[in-house]
Amino acid sequence: MLGVDFAFVAELTDREPLRGRTVAFYGEGGPFEEDLFALGDRPCREVIERGYHCDGRYAGIALVDGEALVGWMAVMNERPFEDREVVRAVLEFMAARASAELRARILHEALSLAQAKAMRDELTTLPNRKQFEQQIELAVDSARPFAVLLLDLDRFNIINDSLGRRAGDTLLSATAHRVRAAIRPCDLVARLTSDEFGVLLDGANESEAAEIAARIGAAIAVPFSIQGQDIYTTASIGIACSRRQYHAATEVLRDAGTAMYRAKAAGKARSQLFNDAMRVEAFDRMQIEMDLRRAIERDQLHLVYQPIVTVRDRRLAGFEALLRWRHPTRGAIGPATFIPIAEETGSILEIGEWVLDRVCRDLNEWRHKLDDAIVNVNLSAMQLAQADLVERIDHTVRSNRIPARRVRLEVTETAIAAHPESAARALHAVRSLGIQLCIDDFGVGYSSLVSLLRYPFTSLKIDRTLIAGIATSLEHREMVTAVATLAHNLGLDIVAEGVETAEQFAMLEEIGIDYVQGYFVAEPRAVGELVG
Repeated sequence: MLGVDFAFVAELTDREPLRGRTVAFYGEGGPFEEDLFALGDRPCREVIERGYHCDGRYAGIALVDGEALVGWMAVMNERPFEDREVVRAVLEFMAARASAELRARILHEALSLAQAKAMRDELTTLPNRKQFEQQIELAVDSARPFAVLLLDLDRFNIINDSLGRRAGDTLLSATAHRVRAAIRPCDLVARLTSDEFGVLLDGANESEAAEIAARIGAAIAVPFSIQGQDIYTTASIGIACSRRQYHAATEVLRDAGTAMYRAKAAGKARSQLFNDAMRVEAFDRMQIEMDLRRAIERDQLHLVYQPIVTVRDRRLAGFEALLRWRHPTRGAIGPATFIPIAEETGSILEIGEWVLDRVCRDLNEWRHKLDDAIVNVNLSAMQLAQADLVERIDHTVRSNRIPARRVRLEVTETAIAAHPESAARALHAVRSLGIQLCIDDFGVGYSSLVSLLRYPFTSLKIDRTLIAGIATSLEHREMVTAVATLAHNLGLDIVAEGVETAEQFAMLEEIGIDYVQGYFVAEPRAVGELVG
């Protein structure tokens, strides 16, 4: 329209300092290339600040969308413009359309960027769950074999809670790097949740998937150097292969997840290939989970009490409250089956509160016959993490008018290790109420002197696995002796659980154990049998 030598459209990218980017160009300078530049004292700056500028050979007009300044359009000529008014009129005419198109381009780029971010994990820059599921859908639709690995870091919550979120983020980023290094170029790794990663193996069969899973597990088992110290973790990995007839990504992830949880249950730090038996077990577990949520209101839970006696004269000292479940169709379901489910689903909170209240009610029933008996009640890791745990316990004991000294809470070191700081505060507060505390299952797993010194325990219970071998293993006998000596030096009462034979009892008496419980002394009994 103007017969000029050059013309361009630029978008405004920054205001301090003023910078722009060329988005369209006309002239003899060759093909257009995007060019980011600072405005400085150029005529373009005048356009941005005044809305229009013309100096004879350069003319530019601001591009505005609504009230927003989005860029500018400019024309340049080697010869002076013959009629500046015509130049201005033409630029004003073209500016409206150019503004709309530039704004559309900016919005499109912003949308594309937002969509790209929506498909990426910000911390690790890996694809996120949404993109991972889309890629699995493509794999399901194709005829090529594939496998999906679902990887979960073992003990990540403990590391994150003890060292802080920054250390946890560093661990996750380093894990992502190691997983990428352990897989093939054709494979895809994604971060799915906090400490859960997924790997899509293209063209892999079962043996190849197992080999890559082992490689990933070995890479993660190497210590991570974080905040100047070596951090150890492992991975539990579930594997689902396309030899099964999958129809959707959710089915693949479901089976890989089932296999991954099986790997965790089997001891962690391993991989597990999904099979049909796992699906049956998973369905059965889900059914138990749903039934368990209704067990309290349907009066299916009940307590039995196992006596705890003194070793010296076999005098009754108290009981441990043990939870049982009478299922209407399955019959008796053992705590080893339903307690882990209750802890994983969170229903252990309601169950734990019910148990303590039931114990306090039973103590009231015994007040004339078993007035000095103390009842041990187990406390789970999830209960220990409750912010209002102390208030709940205090309310339950007070409302039932039970002397606090008649209740003893049992806590395992595993439960404490899940949230050590909050556990310390909670246990000291509970002890200040007058309630006694017992460290349970001592002698295996996390057992350490630190726990005995840091937390206000009044008694220690030696794990049944040590007691089981005391008559046949010198090592077990020496371990029990060492634990007894340590506990007595710290002023703690000692209870041995799982005592089954007269020989075990005699050895414990010789070592100097204070109290015992087990089938040699008495089996767990219902409330009516204790006070009848």
